[in-house]
Amino acid sequence: MGPARDPNRNLTINLAFDDAFVQRYDADLSGTLTPEEFKAGVRARLREAVDSNPAAKAKITPENIERLVKSLSDQTFTRYDVNHDGALSAAELKPSLRKNVA
Repeated sequence: MGPARDPNRNLTINLAFDDAFVQRYDADLSGTLTPEEFKAGVRARLREAVDSNPAAKAKITPENIERLVKSLSDQTFTRYDVNHDGALSAAELKPSLRKNVA
């Protein structure tokens, strides 16, 4: 029998950028996400993950969350805004789902 696993050690973050994600964080109801809306969604998902994990909550500062939000949002937005219109559609985010599932 191996060592006992601490369920609070691993942080699981739901980064499924699916239709529901777009609908939930599309504040202006345009059908797409602006960079600000996308960041708000990523921030919410990260905070949910940290808040649900006591070990992470004790170690991860709000500043760390913001750095991660900026990095992840900027990289993802640039990668998936294939038509370079400054907004992400659910269709543009579909390839990210295949990568997150693997």
